[in-house]
Amino acid sequence: MLHRRYLPPLGNRIIKTAVAVYICLLLHALSGYRSNVSQSAIAAIVCIQPYLTDSKTFAINRIRATLLGTGWGFAYLLLLRSVPVLGRYMALAYAVMAFFVLLSLYSTVVCKMTTSSSLVAVVYLGMVITYPQVDSSLVDTLWRMADTVVGTLVAIGVNVIHAPREKHPEKLFFLRTADLTPHRRPFPSSVHTALERLCGDGATISLITRHTPASLMPRIGTLSPSAPAIVLDGAALYDIQENRYLETVNLSGELLEKLCPLVENFGSSCCLYVIRDNSLCLFHSGPLSESEKAEQRWLRRSAYLHFPEGERRSGDAAVCLRLTDRAARIAELHELLRQVLPEGSVRMERRQEADFPEEAGLYLYAPGATVEAMEEQVRLRMEAERGMEMEAVEMIPRLNHYHPEQDALLLLGRLRNSYEPVRLFRRRAKK
Repeated sequence: MLHRRYLPPLGNRIIKTAVAVYICLLLHALSGYRSNVSQSAIAAIVCIQPYLTDSKTFAINRIRATLLGTGWGFAYLLLLRSVPVLGRYMALAYAVMAFFVLLSLYSTVVCKMTTSSSLVAVVYLGMVITYPQVDSSLVDTLWRMADTVVGTLVAIGVNVIHAPREKHPEKLFFLRTADLTPHRRPFPSSVHTALERLCGDGATISLITRHTPASLMPRIGTLSPSAPAIVLDGAALYDIQENRYLETVNLSGELLEKLCPLVENFGSSCCLYVIRDNSLCLFHSGPLSESEKAEQRWLRRSAYLHFPEGERRSGDAAVCLRLTDRAARIAELHELLRQVLPEGSVRMERRQEADFPEEAGLYLYAPGATVEAMEEQVRLRMEAERGMEMEAVEMIPRLNHYHPEQDALLLLGRLRNSYEPVRLFRRRAKK
């Protein structure tokens, strides 16, 4: 693990931005220093984006905004020349000028250019703010338009150039959702976009979560990784594309028969996770804790699990038993089960409830229900599907004080560099 002061590597966008600004400065010198280099450099900085499609979009939007703002400036000046009485009184001229700001901003709404509304108003005011000395402002506006076009063209040209990269389809990446977003929150748009582009470029990614598919699916939105997801902390394998369980590791019936009376006597809330007909069912017994009440309020709306009435059936696959209570009582129950249950008969995980710090949960799984075991199953499945040997890559954060909100994109950047590293020199295969 690295300290928080660890410096991330320079990204392609940073390098390309510096190159684009340098080219703009060279063009400024070649023009005899007559151009407005700040306009072309700013346009280049804004239009350099991680992907060429985004760069073209930003470039087109900036040129459209410059043209629209210039059009309103010409319209204002033409109105003053056509109606000289407006220019005799500066208060009236400024009132009309402010009214045209309103029109320029509203025109961006009509033209569906709201992201460029401020730029349209700035270009317009740059033309008319020096009234009545407008001759120089007209010339400056034309130069500004030309410089903006030059900067955007330079940005697109630089963004077209890519360092040679080599994809590694044999790599299978395991990524924990807790490293991308805290608790059960949806993926941020930037993280979702980066993941979507990685999957679109062919990266094989398997998401790992200790929660249910009902919690996972709303978080990932439209994301559709090609590899199955490891859910319930390794107790099940779930196909996100087909919405079905591929494998489960179940608790033994003998163990459940021994556990249930013991838990009922202790008085803690008990929830049994059961997979029936490719759907997750939750069977509750005992008093509901505050965290469980909050959980049920939004989980009952999910299409990925059910709260059936009655008791579980004999053929149901029980993958997890969760016990919830105050943190002190859960610690006591944990110690009691360690003494009562045979060693190695169950895997127990004690967790603090994120939104209810006074409560804790004790999760019981089958001994073989581990993330490591499921990772091996995913690897074998992908090898059979792809017909090639897959290399498992565990994406683990390198920072001591890792914060998903701030560092998730750095983690995905490492994944991108591992899947598609830059290859400046390609070795020739020996004959």
